[in-house]
Amino acid sequence: MQEAIDRGVAFELVYSPAIKDSTMRRYTISNALNLMQICKGKNVIVSSAAERPLEIRGPYDVANLGLLFGLSESDAKAAVSTNCRAVLLHGGEQVLPRKTPRAHV
Repeated sequence: MQEAIDRGVAFELVYSPAIKDSTMRRYTISNALNLMQICKGKNVIVSSAAERPLEIRGPYDVANLGLLFGLSESDAKAAVSTNCRAVLLHGGEQVLPRKTPRAHV
């Protein structure tokens, strides 16, 4: 896991199971706290993986869940904003190289 952290791989914490079931809530929080001990809150994103619209929470609520998961306030905010953007941009770089040929008409 340390090798992935060193390479800048992002880790996703999914919060919707914690909303659905008390047993899953304990597992989710426990797993999140274990992850925070290893990665120190860096390169973490928090998402819903929701199956229904009622399982989705607003960004401030999700950042507060990040605090419960062991993230610092700044890392919790980054987990719902800048880290997500960085993952999408990094994924886009792998799909489309920077010097993509373009046709001019």
